[in-house]
Amino acid sequence: MRPGTWLLAAVSSRTGLAGALLLLALAAAAFIGPLVLDPPLAQDLNERYVKFSVDHPMGTDQFGRDMFSRVANATRGSIAVGVAVAALAGVLGGLIGLFSGYAGGRVDMLVQRAVDAIMSLPLIVLALAIIVAAPASRWGIILALSIGFAPLAIRVTRSSALSLRASSYVEAARAMGASDVSIVVRHVIPNAAGPWLIIIGAQLGAAVLAESSLSFLGFGAPSTQPSLGLLIGGEAQTYIHRAPWMVLWPGAAITALVLGVNLLSDALADALRGPAAADPSSTI
Repeated sequence: MRPGTWLLAAVSSRTGLAGALLLLALAAAAFIGPLVLDPPLAQDLNERYVKFSVDHPMGTDQFGRDMFSRVANATRGSIAVGVAVAALAGVLGGLIGLFSGYAGGRVDMLVQRAVDAIMSLPLIVLALAIIVAAPASRWGIILALSIGFAPLAIRVTRSSALSLRASSYVEAARAMGASDVSIVVRHVIPNAAGPWLIIIGAQLGAAVLAESSLSFLGFGAPSTQPSLGLLIGGEAQTYIHRAPWMVLWPGAAITALVLGVNLLSDALADALRGPAAADPSSTI
């Protein structure tokens, strides 16, 4: 089954459809909302601490800034970070894992020892160490999280490459004179795509949570770049008793974003396992 067919099968299920619709709604609010809403930094001191109104459906903060606009902009930033981390850690890490598992020998040993060294450090500690050395920007967060998440993709794709390297059709292709590059591109990558896609999807949601945690601790993007974690922390904690919606809506956006990604990833995993896994009675 091709990756496109897997995705269609995943979206056709109830779980996958719910996740896809949730992600589409968040993406629409994040990318279309800022075009029609007030700027996220626009202040109106006469509209401070508004709970709900037609003009401010999510209320306002202590400076009269529209929370809907701020949450929409922050969600866009979180989606951008999650996609970038999934692309760098999932795609590049997966390619490194395929190369390591297929090559074997000293190459595999060196790559895996480097992976062990990275995985020996907690993700947040590793990310903080990289962020301190990197410029204070969203790119620094993306780099830090990509390095932290890459080992998982490397390990998963390496395991697939090890089993595929000894398969009969790979041995047949090698006996027919096919080059290693041709074997990897035509046989190894397509057959390892299933677990690989699941890892990339799971890392997207995990990256959103990690970025929000770093921003909550004050090590995320600058305050000029809205972040869901930054909206929950900082000044919002001071005004939480007077205006709890300042924390409620960004938290709900994080929950919805991660939930949508996880639902779609679970549906993709069920589609990859096939109907037999989805219906245990079919194996009887």
